[in-house]
Amino acid sequence: MPRQKWRGISIFVMTNPFEPPKKLALSDADLAEALAAAQGQEGSLGAMELLEKQSELRAADSHAYVQWVRDMETLGTPEAKDALAAARRRASGLSADPVVSQPAPEVTEDSWKSLVPDWNERQESAVAAKEKAIADALALADEKAKEEIESAVAAAVAEAELEAELKREEAVAKVKAEAEALAAEKLAEQVRIAEEAAAAEALAAEELRVEAERVEAERVEAERVEAERVEAERVEAERVEAERVEAERVEAEEVIREELERAELAALEAQIAAEELAKAEAENAEVLSDPETSEQESEPSPVRAADFATGSFDIIDSAEQAASEEFSEDNFEVLLNDGELGYAKEPAGSAKDLPISTIDRRAKPYSQLFVWSSLSVGLLPILFGYLSASLELSFVDKALSLFGGLVVSTLLIAVAAVGGKRSGLPTLYLSRASFGVNANYLPAIAQVLVKLGFGATLLMVSVGLFDGTIQGLPVFTELAVGEQLPGVTWAFALIAMLLVVSSLLAFFGGKTLYFAQLGAAAVGAIATLIFVALTFSQISLDQTDLAFTGNWTGVLGLAVLVSALFGGFWISSVAEFTRKVSMAQSGKKLVLFVSLSAGVIPMLVASFSLMVSSSTAATFVGSFIANPLTAMFAQLPSWASSFLLVSGVISMIVWFAAWAYSTSVSLSAISVRIRPALSQPILVLLTLAVVYSVATFATAGLSEILDAVIAICGVLVFAWAGIFVADISIRKIAYHEVSLTRDYGFYKSVNAVNLIAFVIAVALGLGFVTSTLSGFAWLGYLGNLASATSWSDANVGVLISLGFSVLFPLLFGRKRIRAQESEVLTIEARKRDLEHVELNEI
Repeated sequence: MPRQKWRGISIFVMTNPFEPPKKLALSDADLAEALAAAQGQEGSLGAMELLEKQSELRAADSHAYVQWVRDMETLGTPEAKDALAAARRRASGLSADPVVSQPAPEVTEDSWKSLVPDWNERQESAVAAKEKAIADALALADEKAKEEIESAVAAAVAEAELEAELKREEAVAKVKAEAEALAAEKLAEQVRIAEEAAAAEALAAEELRVEAERVEAERVEAERVEAERVEAERVEAERVEAERVEAERVEAEEVIREELERAELAALEAQIAAEELAKAEAENAEVLSDPETSEQESEPSPVRAADFATGSFDIIDSAEQAASEEFSEDNFEVLLNDGELGYAKEPAGSAKDLPISTIDRRAKPYSQLFVWSSLSVGLLPILFGYLSASLELSFVDKALSLFGGLVVSTLLIAVAAVGGKRSGLPTLYLSRASFGVNANYLPAIAQVLVKLGFGATLLMVSVGLFDGTIQGLPVFTELAVGEQLPGVTWAFALIAMLLVVSSLLAFFGGKTLYFAQLGAAAVGAIATLIFVALTFSQISLDQTDLAFTGNWTGVLGLAVLVSALFGGFWISSVAEFTRKVSMAQSGKKLVLFVSLSAGVIPMLVASFSLMVSSSTAATFVGSFIANPLTAMFAQLPSWASSFLLVSGVISMIVWFAAWAYSTSVSLSAISVRIRPALSQPILVLLTLAVVYSVATFATAGLSEILDAVIAICGVLVFAWAGIFVADISIRKIAYHEVSLTRDYGFYKSVNAVNLIAFVIAVALGLGFVTSTLSGFAWLGYLGNLASATSWSDANVGVLISLGFSVLFPLLFGRKRIRAQESEVLTIEARKRDLEHVELNEI
C-alpha cells in the first residue's frame, strides 16, 4: 500500500504534529518532591544537581515549544490555528476544546425562542458562568504563579545554602593545604640539610680521589716520559742501524753491478777468445791439409753487448713502447705456460739462450669478449630478475642497484685487465708491487682463502638451484650412498662430478679452456636471444614499477650483492686471462671489450629479465622464491626450457673451470709452486672437504651462509682490490719483472702504507656488515656504535672498504711510484747504452 500524505505529514507518524511537544522537565509539585527526596538522600549537592538538570530540561522545553509555535504559524492552516489556540488555552489553565458559539437564528415572530419562557435568563446564566470560569482560571493561574515564585525562592535559598557550604569546605581545605605546605617546607628543609651534609662528604671524598688521581697521573706521566726517552733512544739506534744496513745494501748493490759488468766483459772476452781459438785451429787445420793455400784473415761479425746483459736489466715496456721498431717479444720474462712462474735467471753466457717464458702472447683484445661473455652471458643474468622478485623494491630500484653493482665490478676488472696485459703475470703476483714482495703474502693468502671459500659456497648454491628442475633426478638432499656417510647427498655427488669435469678443463688450460669459454659464450648468447624472443610480449610495467620507492638501504644492499658476486669473485683472477694479450695491442681496445662483455651485456640481459619478472602477477612471486628456475621455465615452451637448462649447465662447468684455473695459478703468488697435475686434484679435494663440512655440520641454510660469505669475503676482496687497482692506474710504465721476485728490488720488501691501509679497510668494512650465522654476531660493531644498523644490514661495509683502500695509493703512493719508475727507466737507459756496444769496440 503506497504511503499517503496529508498536508505534507505522513499518517504513519506516531505523534500528532498539531499537539505541542511534551515537557521533559518535572512540574513544580514533582520538582518539590524530588528536591525533598534528594536532600534527604544525597544532601545539598544532590539537590543542586537536580535543580541544574531541571533548569536545562525546562530551557529545552521552552525552546521546543517556541519552535512548535513558529512551525504552526508558518503552516497557517485551520488545524494549526486551532492547535495554537488550544495550546494558549492550556497555558492559561482553560480547557483545550473551544466553546463553539452557534449563530443565533434570526428572531422572527414565529421563532421557537418565544416558546421558551426563560430564554433570556438562561442566556444570562451562561454568560455569568463563562465569566466565573474565566475568573476561576485567572485565580488558578495566579495561585500557580505564586507557587512557582515560592519554589524559585526555595531553590535560591537552597542554592545559597549550598554555596555557603561549599565556601566553608573550601576554607577548611585551604587551611588544611596551608598546614600541609608548612609541613612539606619543614620536611624539605630537613632534606636540604641532609643533602648538604652528603654533598660535603662527597666533595671531601672527590677531593681525595682527585688528589690520588693527580699523584697517579704524575707517576704515569713520569713513566711515559721515561718510556718515550727509551723509545727515542731505541728509534735512534734503529735509524742508525737502518742507515748502516742501507749503506751496506747500496754498497752491495754497487758491488753486484760492478760484478755484473765485469761478468759481462769477461763473457765477451771469453767469447772473443773462444772465437779466436776456433779460428786459429781452423787455420792450422787448413794449413795442414793444404800447405799451398794462402793464409786469409777474416774478422768476426760484431755482436751486441746487450745480448749478454743479465736479467736484472730486462723490463717489460708499456704498450706505447712495445709498438716501436725495437720491440721484440723474445726478450720478455713472463709467466710460463699452465701457470708456472719463470723466475729471472742469470744468462748462460750465450746469445742463443732460450727465453724464460714459453707462453704464447699473441692474443687479440677481442678474444676477451668471449672469455668474459662465458662468465656473464646466459642463465646467470636471466636468473637475476627472478631471484630478486621477492625483494620489496620496484623495477627502477632493482635496475639502479644492478647498474651500480656492475659499474663498480666493470671498473675494477677493466683496470686489472690492463695490468695483466702489461706484465703477463698473475694478478696476485702483480700485487707485490703494491704491498711489497714479502708484505704481499698477507693479502695474497687472504685472497687465495677467499677464492676457495667463495667458490665452494657458490658451487653449493648454484647446484642447489637445479634441485627439482631436471626430471628423473632424485631430490638433492637425499643420501646417495646410504646412512654410512650422512653428508654424501646427491647434491654432494653432483658437486663432485662438476668439480672433476671443471678441473680437467683447468688442467689442460690454454686453448682447451679458451675454446670451452668460446662455446659457453655462444650457447649462452643463443639462450639469451631465445628467452628475449619468447618473453618480450609478457612485459607490462605499471606506474608502481616505474617509481622510485626511496628505499636506499635496499637498493644499496642489492648493489653490494651484485658487485660482490661478480666483481668480488673475479677481480683477483683478471690477469690470468688477459696476460696472453700481446703487449703490442691497444690497451683501450682491451678495456672496451672487457667492459662490453663484463658490464654492458649482462646489464642489458639482467634488465630485461627484471622487466619480465616485474610484469608477472604477484601470485607467482612465491614460486619464484621457492624454485626460481622452475618458475622461469614455466613461462617458456619445453624445448626452450631444455635449451636454457643445458646452457646453464655448460656455463656452470666453464665458470668453475675458470675459477679452478685462476686459483691454481694464484698459488704461485704465495710461493706454492705446484704443477697443475697435482694442484688441480688438491683443489678438488679441498673444495669437497669444505662442501662436506658445510653439509654435515652446518645448521644454517645456504642463503644465510652465502650472505655471510658475501659480507666477509667481499670486505677482504675489495679492501685489497682498491689498493691494487689504484696502484695500477697511477703507473705509466709496466712492471720490472725481476724486482717482483727480489725483496731488494724496486718494490722493496714491505710497503707499510698500503699494508696498513689494507688492515684498516678490512676493520672498517667488517664494522659495517652483519651476518645471522652463529659466532658472527660481532660483525657490524661500528654500525652498532653509530646507530646505523640498517646500513650494516645492507652490507655497506663492502663499499666502505673499497672506497677507503682506493684513497691511500692516490694520496700517498704517487711519489713512491714515480721514484720506482725513474729507477726502472735509468736501468732501461743503461740497457740501451749496451745495445750499441759491439765486440770490435772493446
